[in-house]
Amino acid sequence: VSPIAKMATPNQYTKTAAEWADIANEVAVFQIKNAELQYMMYQQSTKVMDQLVESIMNKMENGVEINSISALYQEWLNIGDKVYVELFESDEYSKLMAEVSALQLKLRKQMDMQAEKMLAGVPVATRSDLDELYKVIYDLKKEVRQLEKMLDIESEEAPAAKAATSKTTKSATKK
Repeated sequence: VSPIAKMATPNQYTKTAAEWADIANEVAVFQIKNAELQYMMYQQSTKVMDQLVESIMNKMENGVEINSISALYQEWLNIGDKVYVELFESDEYSKLMAEVSALQLKLRKQMDMQAEKMLAGVPVATRSDLDELYKVIYDLKKEVRQLEKMLDIESEEAPAAKAATSKTTKSATKK
């Protein structure tokens, strides 16, 4: 938020503007980190191509012909697999990927919160309203299943109890 905006009397609009400014800053950080991640991938891609060229040059020097595009493609795949697996197993890549993922989730949450604030005055169900409804429906379905199980158990016990009662009554009447 600009210094002149800070001079305004704080209200819901200035608060919302400040929140959007924070989101814009987070987006900038996310874009920088994502660009770093893409640059890491780009560097590995150039390594793959360099190693492919070296491999082809070595084969040509040794008199091996490459007369099939599928053989060339297979060579590219094999080299790429080694190089990219090395990247994906590195701590640097893992840390950066975790950071980018965390920033992405944080941004999504902030954007969802802002969307809900904007829709507060509109007669539309928001995500949190629907999440609450889904939870209630889930709980109710769970309760219905439990009650159905209880009824099944009682209905299985009822004929057995009835049969036991009729046997005791028959034996009592015979005596």
